[in-house]
Amino acid sequence: MTERLKALFRSFESGVCHRGFHDLSRPENSLPAFAHAIENGFPFEFDVHLSQDDKLVIGHDSDLLRVTGKEGIIEELTGDYIQENYSFFDGSHPAFFEEVVGLNRGKVPMVIELKPYPGIASRFADVVLPYLETLPRKETIVVISFDREILRELRKRGCSLPLGWLHSIQTIKGITIEDLEEFDFLDVESRSLFLHPLFRKYARRGNPILSWTIHDRLTYFCAHRLAHGLTWEIVDSRKPPKKINRFIQRKYCPKTK
Repeated sequence: MTERLKALFRSFESGVCHRGFHDLSRPENSLPAFAHAIENGFPFEFDVHLSQDDKLVIGHDSDLLRVTGKEGIIEELTGDYIQENYSFFDGSHPAFFEEVVGLNRGKVPMVIELKPYPGIASRFADVVLPYLETLPRKETIVVISFDREILRELRKRGCSLPLGWLHSIQTIKGITIEDLEEFDFLDVESRSLFLHPLFRKYARRGNPILSWTIHDRLTYFCAHRLAHGLTWEIVDSRKPPKKINRFIQRKYCPKTK
């Protein structure tokens, strides 16, 4: 699996769109952002939470306030209530997992991040595994999480998809190289790749690495030294936010029409 994963990560020539190919008219982690990635042939990453009634809701934060302007915790609400009462700035609503999969239908690779509340890893695994196992073109899909328990639960249940452990310099304390090699690959915060010797040791052992999230030219070149694939904060706009380096804008973002 190691060489297959490295080859898959290297095939992400333009990088993976973090939270979809979003911009000033397409919200992050929204169906329009995912559709934009698919239309441009970009792999994309998205985040999955478990609602109160076991619906798989797409969104980076548990709290919906930042992206919808209205307070509400995904894990404390039902999926239908969220879709009926919360909307992004473009009028679209938080999507369900099956909507994203149905939109893509295996057209581009996907990086799926699972974000369980503490203590619900087993329940989360029960709900998400049947969805994961029926995905088309599974050879182009990987699952990642900061939560070690959800990855362990999926492995215990025989998940056939590659499992990657998310890390940064803040999460590596007390971890050993054997711990890092428990799963199929690492997904490491780009600046942290060089800030802790354990990540470098992991790379020297020939293990597959993804790196998130690239914002500028220097980080791009540095991360490429250790990582086999990169996740970009890709924004398609004539006036990109200042955090998006012009190098990335020219090289990886097609001009808006």
